[in-house]
Amino acid sequence: MRNVGEEDNQDLFSAEEFTNYNTLQAEMDLERRLRENVGITPIISGDKEITYSPSRINNYQAIRVLASSLQGFAWLFAGIAILSILAGLAIFQESRASGNVYLMAFAFVTSLLSAFTFKFSAEVIYVLLDIEANSRQSAKTLEKILRSQ
Repeated sequence: MRNVGEEDNQDLFSAEEFTNYNTLQAEMDLERRLRENVGITPIISGDKEITYSPSRINNYQAIRVLASSLQGFAWLFAGIAILSILAGLAIFQESRASGNVYLMAFAFVTSLLSAFTFKFSAEVIYVLLDIEANSRQSAKTLEKILRSQ
């Protein structure tokens, strides 16, 4: 067991060790060290993004459904914004009244703002869920590291 102020000569994540390695070798070495010392294997897809296990994806299903619904509403209002432009142009060609232009602009702007608001809300929920999942995984990893010492 280490003392609190004692130097650790065997740092698992030392930056100096990886300067002489190429990126692939460094990733393989880190994965090997994690497997040996912590007992976990990170799942890395082809685009270097960490994927979540199915148990983590299935957490908070109601919140995920809410975020998906908000994204659906965002696309709906984006479609309404496009339709309001097309309808406004059609009305403007029939009668050149300026009130129709203002109505078209108002419908377009409010629909677009609604779409952005719904999309932003959905993305905030997804970010919060990712933060929760990352915090949970970090806590588990740190606990395993501390138990192995």
